Amino acid sequence: MRTKRLIIDSGAYSVWTKGKTINLDKYISFCKEFPDASYFVNLDTIPGSFKSKEPMKPKDIETACQASWNNYLVMIDSLPKGKVIPVMHQGEDKKWI
Repeated sequence: MRTKRLIIDSGAYSVWTKGKTINLDKYISFCKEFPDASYFVNLDTIPGSFKSKEPMKPKDIETACQASWNNYLVMIDSLPKGKVIPVMHQGEDKKWI
């Protein structure tokens, strides 16, 4: 018998492509509606804008990493820590692992 797994994802990338943002408190409230979910993906912050042709600046990447980490800390205060999955992106410093 296979165990069903439910992973809740914030949809941050899809929202980022539209130039919008996600409210962390609303995302956490949404996650709480699914207490039996196996995992909740951290609300990550993606630097820059989707349509920009400019290369990412290291400062912008670092700022986004810090914002993602801050979101993770808030989420593990509100949801079971072992269920919150941190997110890392290509090009980010390995110290964020």
